[in-house]
Amino acid sequence: MDIIKVFIADKNSDHNIDLRAYFSKSKRIEIVGECSDGNLVVKSCKEMKPDVAIIDKDLSGQDGFAITKILTSIMPNIIVIISCNKSGIDNMKSAMTSGARDLVEKPLNTHETLHKIISLYDNYKDVLYSQNAKDYNEIEVRNKIITIFSTKGGVGKTTLTSNIAVALSEKTKEKVVVLDFDFQFGDIPIMFDIYPRRTILDLYEDIDNLDGELIEEYLIEHPSGIKILPAPLNPEHADVITSNLIEKILKLLSDKYRYVVVDTAPIFNDINLATLDASDKILFVTTLDLSTIKNVKLGLQVMKKLDYEEGKVCILLNRYHKNFGITKLELEKSVNKKILFTISEDAVVATQAMNKGVPFVLSHRRSKITKQLMVAVDNIIADKTARKKVFLHK
Repeated sequence: MDIIKVFIADKNSDHNIDLRAYFSKSKRIEIVGECSDGNLVVKSCKEMKPDVAIIDKDLSGQDGFAITKILTSIMPNIIVIISCNKSGIDNMKSAMTSGARDLVEKPLNTHETLHKIISLYDNYKDVLYSQNAKDYNEIEVRNKIITIFSTKGGVGKTTLTSNIAVALSEKTKEKVVVLDFDFQFGDIPIMFDIYPRRTILDLYEDIDNLDGELIEEYLIEHPSGIKILPAPLNPEHADVITSNLIEKILKLLSDKYRYVVVDTAPIFNDINLATLDASDKILFVTTLDLSTIKNVKLGLQVMKKLDYEEGKVCILLNRYHKNFGITKLELEKSVNKKILFTISEDAVVATQAMNKGVPFVLSHRRSKITKQLMVAVDNIIADKTARKKVFLHK
């Protein structure tokens, strides 16, 4: 296994000592340098050429975000992890847009930090050191990660996720896997009348041995042909799941499955940011009520800051009724984005299907909402854009 060269920049030299002492026990880690002055980080990294840099957000002289932006622009193959006293959404967004690969909260858990470094490096070393890659930040892939997302709960994400996955499997006869990444209140198993014995939580406990073969043991196969990775059964276990695990799961499964369809929680956190970043297409779900529109508008502003390429984010208007809420044209003007897909309101069909544990694309094949959903599915299948899956931020 490769030796990972690590550089540590922290305003508190005691933190450096703690990390150095713990990392010295690992055969994978070599500390190549450390400093506490923000003005010296870029120069030191250029000289020492580390694989991973842990950079304190609050360094003296220059803040960690500004340093990271400079560092990743001149050393595109470096993995930066920013440490800070509070890992709120603002810091997470600033970290991602600066080019950092992850954000960790102080005081650092030495064991988790070590594991994070090794996981990030191992997941992306082929990208970092590929002699044939013209762009070290990206690699081309054929398979697709499709993420269903919204900034408001109760808009029908889970229903859409389960039906899109089944429709993709039926139409293409390709391998499809559904990931339930709503770790507190994930309902994907209910949509398929499944009572899981194993969930992503069990997968986390086996993360050190996780590979493409082992991960298959945690997937549940549904009669429709798709496979499912359920969320934890207990909401209290949501905080156990890390962005490192998410990235590893997405990479392993997108290597094996033609379509990876992901249901998400209605929030911008490190888990969702990692998922959205890795996605080929994001179906951003909205309805016509004003509170949802307000949140969707704010969510689109965040995604704009993340600099996603044109066509990656698509608006899907769900539960549409011409006599309810504002008009579609008013919605497009409000969010400054065209509505690409529309699914009508049909609570009877959707509820019957959910209660039976059978997606409506199977139980109500001729319904209006099935036909409308197939428009989105056909678009996903027909999208031949030569997208590149971003693994490392520019």
